Amino acid sequence: QKKNKEEKELKLKPTKNNNMKSIIVYAILFCLAASTLAMKNRNKKNKINKNQQEDDDKEFEDVLGLQDPGFHCPDSLCNGRADGNYEYAGNSSYFVTCTGGQVDCQACWPLSLVFKEECNQCLYSKSDECLTTQEWEPVPQFDCPDMCGKMGPSFDGNMADPVQQRHYVACWHGVTVGCIMCPSDLIYNEEHNACLYEGKYFTQPDPNSS
Repeated sequence: QKKNKEEKELKLKPTKNNNMKSIIVYAILFCLAASTLAMKNRNKKNKINKNQQEDDDKEFEDVLGLQDPGFHCPDSLCNGRADGNYEYAGNSSYFVTCTGGQVDCQACWPLSLVFKEECNQCLYSKSDECLTTQEWEPVPQFDCPDMCGKMGPSFDGNMADPVQQRHYVACWHGVTVGCIMCPSDLIYNEEHNACLYEGKYFTQPDPNSS
């Protein structure tokens, strides 16, 4: 009877090997669970980063009117055309600039505007009247200084062109995206971030006033 009791207790007592196997199984299960959780978090983070990048790209496009026009811009668009700007038949928000037979397809800024060839302007609609009755003159070509980088990667805004008073440099996230010319007779004022008449006037001064 005593022998049977000892054998029964021996069967109920866990062995060292069984304990080690249990530890290994639990360790494997823990590693699998941790790996699955890490993968889910990584996928979630990648999705958030992708969405953020798409939002940043859309913000850039919406603010600056810069989008891929979705069409080729071959030099043949300027065949037989004098230097100047012309409507692009495929998209009214874009226009074709011809210079010496070379073509450059550009977008209105912002893209909600449409190009009206007879006005040589981007307007709210083609039914709008031209903003000036003066005869259009070709805009001379000018160099655009790449100067936004010195302001740091977080800088958004405009900077005065140190060479051309009528021009200002547009910056986005510390990158030079282009140079813009003020309307005729206006000079860019960096302090007011506006094209003003000489002397910081918002409206043309009366020449007869004292």
